[in-house]
Amino acid sequence: MAEALGVIATALAPLGPADARTLIESVPGLPAIASDEASAQLTAILGALSAVVTDHPEIMAADINPVVLGPAGATAVDALIAVADAGPACDPRAGASPELRDTPQ
Repeated sequence: MAEALGVIATALAPLGPADARTLIESVPGLPAIASDEASAQLTAILGALSAVVTDHPEIMAADINPVVLGPAGATAVDALIAVADAGPACDPRAGASPELRDTPQ
């Protein structure tokens, strides 16, 4: 849904609080609808994600979608994190059933 509406923003880690606020402000319409608390919590989500990505260079990309903004703040509902191919030992499907193991990555 966010992509269809053009309500997306991207940045490279590391992100400090000022960088996160700039990213939030770059999303069309978001500053107008996000409460101060939601903006602060969204800044915290982006900061935490940035720290994880910075601490783990094997992470190649991360997508948080959707982030729900409400009166009490922001909640990341779903996330996808892509890591560099480290071989079969890091394949999350290694212990899965044959049907899942045989699906393409």
